[in-house]
Amino acid sequence: MCNTNETTTPPTTTSRFVTVAEAAKELACCEETVRRLVRRGRVQAIKVGAHYRLRVAEAAAALAVAVS
Repeated sequence: MCNTNETTTPPTTTSRFVTVAEAAKELACCEETVRRLVRRGRVQAIKVGAHYRLRVAEAAAALAVAVS
């Protein structure tokens, strides 16, 4: 049974996991750039099947360091 009195808060940008495509879109870069950050260990990600899930905020920080 579901308790209707419970409220759930939507995940924030820092805590939600997104796909590589979603992260690339939000960061205005290509998907391969995001995958490269994951492969090089600059962004932590989890693998779901054949796909990665990562936090956008962490990818943004890694991308900022890579660009500067």
